[in-house]
Amino acid sequence: SAVFTSATLAIRSDFNYFLNRVGLHYAPSERLATRLLDSPFNYQEQVMLLVPSFLNDPGQFRYVEQLRDLLNLLFVENPRGTLTLFTSYAMLRQVYQELKPAFAERRQTLLGQGMDGTRQNLIRRFREDGQGLLLGTDSFWEGVDVPGKALEQVL
Repeated sequence: SAVFTSATLAIRSDFNYFLNRVGLHYAPSERLATRLLDSPFNYQEQVMLLVPSFLNDPGQFRYVEQLRDLLNLLFVENPRGTLTLFTSYAMLRQVYQELKPAFAERRQTLLGQGMDGTRQNLIRRFREDGQGLLLGTDSFWEGVDVPGKALEQVL
């Protein structure tokens, strides 16, 4: 027997993506049981979705500059534990290099996947700092658990 629990196993109340990813779609259906529980979180009070419509599309002229400026301003105005997810290592590295001087000057923690250590090391340092900015891609899109104030914003 195996029991899997997570807030992110189902997508729109459907477990098929997870079952396919871990190979359980091959198991006989009578041997599988799934259950969706209500969330303990009050999303109306604890979540805010912002869509910065003023940014150019990725790949367009000045997008990286705009993203850098947005992250820098966000962190000056609202210095909280922030995970920023990228789909491109190249863009992550470029944004990291452009943010690094400002963060160093303000003595704020900036951590970048591929630049500052292993995934586990980055998560540990991010958790311990409590107000850092962590830039990640690939393996950071799933399975990151940083409870409390150390992670309050995901971009």
